[in-house]
Amino acid sequence: MSSNSRSIGQRLAKAKAPGLKAEIAQDWARNWEEDQTQVLRRLEQAHKHKNWHGIGATVAQLRAITDKRFFALPNVISKLSEAFSQLPKSDD
Repeated sequence: MSSNSRSIGQRLAKAKAPGLKAEIAQDWARNWEEDQTQVLRRLEQAHKHKNWHGIGATVAQLRAITDKRFFALPNVISKLSEAFSQLPKSDD
């Protein structure tokens, strides 16, 4: 199974270093933004061409992408918080 087919939770659990966890989370957020932007472009095109079926299908896809990522977001925040809370405290 490639790393892209693993859930964000699985990838964060497998990574041990806090910096690596942060990098994985940043990559996940970047992918989320790219996916959302791509779907929004398709929605704009469907609207421009008054393609009502295309609008409906694209809105459904946007909802699926959004729900999936929002469902995972608390887990991502929790795993990052745990990783960084285990770092030694500095005296700054």
